[in-house]
Amino acid sequence: MYRTHLIVFIISFFVSCKKDPTLIKIENLNQNKISVFGHGGLGILSKYPMNSMESLTGALKLGAAGTEMDVQLSKDNVLVLYHNLKLEDATHCYGDIREKNWDEIKNCKYKLPLFSRAALINANQVFEKVENKSNYIFTFDCKVNIKDNTDFLMNYANALYMLISNNNLLENCFIESYNVEFLKILYLKNNKLKLFIHADDYKAAFNASKYVTLYGITMDRERITKEEIEEAHKQNLHVTLFNTDSEKTNLEAIQMNPDFIQTDKVEYLVNVLKKE
Repeated sequence: MYRTHLIVFIISFFVSCKKDPTLIKIENLNQNKISVFGHGGLGILSKYPMNSMESLTGALKLGAAGTEMDVQLSKDNVLVLYHNLKLEDATHCYGDIREKNWDEIKNCKYKLPLFSRAALINANQVFEKVENKSNYIFTFDCKVNIKDNTDFLMNYANALYMLISNNNLLENCFIESYNVEFLKILYLKNNKLKLFIHADDYKAAFNASKYVTLYGITMDRERITKEEIEEAHKQNLHVTLFNTDSEKTNLEAIQMNPDFIQTDKVEYLVNVLKKE
């Protein structure tokens, strides 16, 4: 069980970088503990690209409770793990994943970090690799657009639900998306799915909860307040925070009492919230 009452807070971060223990009582819907998730695996600061096999499995090896991964749907309905809009943004390939068959892009290599040689992968490959899947929580950040048509959303939902069913992930996966209609489709498939609205402000997140049954909300830590997180908890909505790429921002996120943090500094946050 994660420590719930004692965490380490940096008193003079910019001066001495020394840590001083401070009592902070964690109160949330996650049994009063904060679970650490990798952001695309080891995060934006890693020597491995986000969503690569090395990055995703690396976060789990460091003791994270799970990892977030960015999921896109290919033309032939394969769930490809990739964050950017265009393939050329981060790989040596070109075009949109949704316009490509998996066989066309399965050999794409990431451009950065240099010499990593990490390859584009699909979601099935991850779950073939990860042992003891039931020990972790996997967050699927579903890259669907607000204007995507119903056929595309249905195809995406079918592929995602098949992945979840085939790997027995119903109890230990989260699904997040900006698209409320997409979340509605998934809810109709199985009302036990843990759905998160990915929103840019708390008001939009709360409004979305009126149209689909949500497990929680996912927000940039800079776009939500501690008081709004408290309000979300009163509405029985779990809260995931991201945009934590330094020791300082991770500690600031902890003080806001979220349920989950998607961090770019996995090892650091795991150690701060270390097991008793």
